[in-house]
Amino acid sequence: MCVLWLDDAETHLGSGGLRRNDVLRLINGKDHHRVVIATLRAAEEARLTARTTEEGRQAVKDVTETLAQARRIYLRRMFSGSEQERARARAWDRRIADALDHAADYGIAEYLAAGPELLRDWQNAWSPNTDPRAPSHPWAAALITAAIDLRRAGHSAVVPCTLLDQLHGHYLSIRGGTRLRPEPLQDAWEWATQPRRATTALLQPIGGEHVEVFDYLVDVVQRDARPGREVDADVLPAALPHCGPSDADAIAITAYSRGRFDIAVAGWRAAGALAGETPADTLTRRNNVARALRKLGQPEQAAAEHRAVIAERTRLLGPRHPDTLISRDNLANVMRDLGQIEEAEAEYEAVLASRTSLLGEAHPYTVATRERLATLRAQRTKDNSGH
Repeated sequence: MCVLWLDDAETHLGSGGLRRNDVLRLINGKDHHRVVIATLRAAEEARLTARTTEEGRQAVKDVTETLAQARRIYLRRMFSGSEQERARARAWDRRIADALDHAADYGIAEYLAAGPELLRDWQNAWSPNTDPRAPSHPWAAALITAAIDLRRAGHSAVVPCTLLDQLHGHYLSIRGGTRLRPEPLQDAWEWATQPRRATTALLQPIGGEHVEVFDYLVDVVQRDARPGREVDADVLPAALPHCGPSDADAIAITAYSRGRFDIAVAGWRAAGALAGETPADTLTRRNNVARALRKLGQPEQAAAEHRAVIAERTRLLGPRHPDTLISRDNLANVMRDLGQIEEAEAEYEAVLASRTSLLGEAHPYTVATRERLATLRAQRTKDNSGH
């Protein structure tokens, strides 16, 4: 028997990652027994499978098909009563006894991992560093906050220390800057990376030049995020040179959702420039670039890119493939922007006919195209009537 362990499965999924057939090839066979075990947080699965745009359909489909093969075991944060009773049988271990004392507030596992303690340390570190007898660590807090936001933006890989050096000043500035009397940067790094409860650190050093932010902090911030606490789009461009294709995709999606279409274009182009691309991935990213160019007020460039993608998708997939129809629908949107009303109407009509045939009248894609066509015709009628 052979067991493959994939910790933090989100780093193995998405663009260029494991797909359904990869897993099947790995586990199928008559002369062996192979098992794949993986961990995946709910927030990461939601990000990977979020249908924010129809253009991401293929990537979402790949992830969904891969995960559909799994037998899921859900691990709740809070222990049940019977689980707590079993834990009490081992309360001779002081760490477990301590965790049980806080079981009403925190999950035992996360408490054992020092989650609440580290969360408190990070939050308290923002206090002004004005008392030499009880120094605080606002510079370290800024480093940690930058690392958390990078993870929330989609940078799932370990973070280069040089990137945090570049970004943390932004977070320190918006919290008060020099008025916080921050400690020396070297002291900040030492405090942020020092082990707590023997092994856990706020920023865990990886190989000397990278760090990994403690997962519990990311989960708490993401869970408690409110409007106005989204990831700051200004930090995203600096992360792109340090990203693989999957992370660059995620950052582009984050930027697009925040209305930073220039960063989205840069993110999808950066992802497309990396090695290991399949034609489907390349064309999906180019299609997304064209959508972002339209949002940037560059319809001519957007139309040219859409036409190029349509030509390639038609050659590879056929004129009525769902992906080809996505690009054709997008091109019709740009034609409408350019005032090419008759051309846009003809394209919408062709897409609608194909989607109705392939997907049915009630499918969301079909309905969306029908609504766009109806809106176009209503506007043309209004313009022609002079009202």
